Amino acid sequence: LFRSIANPDSIINSFLTTEKIVKHFILDSTVCVVDALHVEDLMGEQPEVLKQLAVADIVLVNKADSVRPGYLQELRDKILSFNYSANIHCVSYADISKISILDVYAFSGESVKKSTLAFHHLGGLGLRDKKESLIQKKRELNHEIMNEGFRMDGSFDFQKFNFWIKAYMFINRSNI
Repeated sequence: LFRSIANPDSIINSFLTTEKIVKHFILDSTVCVVDALHVEDLMGEQPEVLKQLAVADIVLVNKADSVRPGYLQELRDKILSFNYSANIHCVSYADISKISILDVYAFSGESVKKSTLAFHHLGGLGLRDKKESLIQKKRELNHEIMNEGFRMDGSFDFQKFNFWIKAYMFINRSNI
């Protein structure tokens, strides 16, 4: 059995950085379709599966009717453990007739702001447990966020930079 799974970074980057694509298309959201029968096996075999699930705004768990009772909740919990903001829908025969997957505006300013707030749990606030208190306290938080600008001669390879920053963040994850 041959499985080919795309790396989502290059696809998303195309929609955000390629001038011809940006001129004609808007990235509304990312959708990941997984097979409920095989997704856990693939998570361990192909890192692209985890990447797709991690960046997905919407996850469609297909073949929901083919798994044991209770498994869908276990799978949902597993996906939410590394992508808290994913909207997960369990479907059979890829039937999305009752699900809205268009005009999600996941890359709008307001959506990005909400997803950025979701990362507060990394600092010990426990967003999943204290979502309401976080919303009430958000004005009290002092993030000490700084930003830097650089000017360079020549071209800038966004994909190389993206690879570097991801590696840097992974290596330094305990200090970030």
